[in-house]
Amino acid sequence: MLRNYPNSPKVNDISEDVQKYLAERLKVFKQKKTVAYKLLGGREERQQDGTIKIVYPSVVTINKKSRIVDPKNGAVEIGLIQSWTKEGQPNWGSAGTGKLGIVTNRYTSEFMLNAENPDDLELFPVLELHSQNAANPYRDKREEPTFKTINPEADAAKREAMDNDLFESMTAIRSWTESQAKGFGAFWNLSSELSEKTIKAELTAIAKKDPEAFFKAINSPKSMVKALVNVSVQRGVIAFDPVNYTVKDADTQEILLRMDRKEGVDWKDDFVQFLESAKNGASVKKMIENKLKAK
Repeated sequence: MLRNYPNSPKVNDISEDVQKYLAERLKVFKQKKTVAYKLLGGREERQQDGTIKIVYPSVVTINKKSRIVDPKNGAVEIGLIQSWTKEGQPNWGSAGTGKLGIVTNRYTSEFMLNAENPDDLELFPVLELHSQNAANPYRDKREEPTFKTINPEADAAKREAMDNDLFESMTAIRSWTESQAKGFGAFWNLSSELSEKTIKAELTAIAKKDPEAFFKAINSPKSMVKALVNVSVQRGVIAFDPVNYTVKDADTQEILLRMDRKEGVDWKDDFVQFLESAKNGASVKKMIENKLKAK
């Protein structure tokens, strides 16, 4: 496990939840004797026979320290500390480099640790919790991932879940009537003027890109409310005034909602929230639905 330093509480000071995660990963590592990691990225290289292969560096460098986002302790520096300076600061590597040189297979982009090697046992928790490891659930997502732990069981389970979500989504799309397809299409800002066949084809493409997100969306009541808002804008039932930041009845110009400007927040999200939870939200929603039926 990572060595804790009481005099420097933000170094390797991981919470009990993260410790349990690391202990479980270490248990699997010791049982299987090895763990494999795969580099991300790579570059194309033309071979003598004219074919193109993706190749990777034969040696990669990974920082001996990283910063994770601990759900209880916040930002925590983790890593292998070689020594301490006179000022009480951690020295992460010889000559201040703080880098690990790891040899990889340049064609498979993989490198491995062996549980029977003491150095690999010490390195294992650092790589598992490193923010450059795409498989680390506690990684700081502001840091670009450069490698990931290969976990065949987890990858297989994820693929199975995605296949199930895609199957259920495709089944739903095929079963929808034209009005249902256009209603769901409005959630993804697909024009209601498109034909049923085109909308279903577009929805199928969206589902294939992210089966999990699509399946969740079509089973979410909130998604349907947002679809209602989108189609209401498309068909001229409601209008948004960006100057006064209000939503109006497009026919009567009656103000349905005044909103506060929020950086990074779409006005439609605020209006959906209003329709779902405000005291008069249900009546406004009913009015919009009736006007859509009349058009």
